Amino acid sequence: MLVSGKSPYDRYRYGHDENGVLPAVKRGEDLFFHMPYACSHCHAGFTFGGISVYQSPDPGVPTGFVNNGLYNVTGNFSYPTDNLGLFEFTHYRANIGKFKPPSLRNVAVRAPYMHDGSLKTLDDVLDHYAHGGRVITEGPNAGDGSKNPNKSTFVSGFTLTSQQRGDLKAFLESLTDEDFLTDPKFSNPWPNR
Repeated sequence: MLVSGKSPYDRYRYGHDENGVLPAVKRGEDLFFHMPYACSHCHAGFTFGGISVYQSPDPGVPTGFVNNGLYNVTGNFSYPTDNLGLFEFTHYRANIGKFKPPSLRNVAVRAPYMHDGSLKTLDDVLDHYAHGGRVITEGPNAGDGSKNPNKSTFVSGFTLTSQQRGDLKAFLESLTDEDFLTDPKFSNPWPNR
């Protein structure tokens, strides 16, 4: 198993190095974990990923999957028909557009974002969540994701000042573990292929 755990944030939070991150990261951490932003509802734990999946009392709705309002297209489904999320496995309409939130470790170097790569930058991601869902004004996927009927109540929208935006980005960037990303033990085992 590969575990990324030596980021600047790790040194600050788990290594108790108060000078391990800039003040912007500390402010961003506070925004990430507290309302009205509370990103940690979906991105939790050491990995900043989704919760462990277990069987819920309703067999059609396993826990740990979330619709974040990425789409709200017209027609029979609120998501593109080739991209229906958990619904493709359960055929339960409440699962349309639900996906498991990924880890946010090393997120700043993993663009593009979302399960389908449709958001290009961290600023696009922050715009999406600030609105409470993505707005697409034209084309086959046009619609206001904030109005998606299956969208999580945790994706309700919020206002970000320019400093808060910078602080949240600084926090997300502080999750980058350069040692992990450059460790030769984790390089391509078949470099000549």
